[in-house]
Amino acid sequence: MLVATLTLAMAWPRSGQAALLLPLRQSSPAEALGWLKAHNAAILGPASGGRGMVIRLTQDDTPFAALTRGWLLIAVPEVICTPNTQT
Repeated sequence: MLVATLTLAMAWPRSGQAALLLPLRQSSPAEALGWLKAHNAAILGPASGGRGMVIRLTQDDTPFAALTRGWLLIAVPEVICTPNTQT
């Protein structure tokens, strides 16, 4: 139980954080974009592998709303979401 609680505390995204949005079922990109706009989430870019996207949340209830739509939101450090500018 303790491990599950700690994992949830670290992975559950909160307002202002970057999060990885992963589809749990097939949904159209237009549906995802409309939903993100309705929840005022900013799109930071595509996830590697092209299966999801990295967003910044503006509301704390967004992860619950995402689950009801068939998407999983996982908190990620924003530093790994920015492109590498070194060559």
